[in-house]
Amino acid sequence: MKHMQQKSVELLAFGRRLADFRRFYGADIGLPNLTAAEFARIIGIPVSLYLAYEEGDADPTLRFLVALRQSTGVSMDWLLADGI
Repeated sequence: MKHMQQKSVELLAFGRRLADFRRFYGADIGLPNLTAAEFARIIGIPVSLYLAYEEGDADPTLRFLVALRQSTGVSMDWLLADGI
């Protein structure tokens, strides 16, 4: 049970970091109110999947992380530092 709780904390931390990055990225490209749905389209993934990552409901896949990096240039070191 403790492992499961720890994982939830880690996923929530990753989700917060991802949401922070979405807002930063949106402001950087001139879209200060970039929604999760718009960001998911930029990355090329389903909105429901992106929301699951941002809300800490799903483990981000390697495919997602690569797509995020290729689409936005985000540093994986930064993104994962407080996450998973």
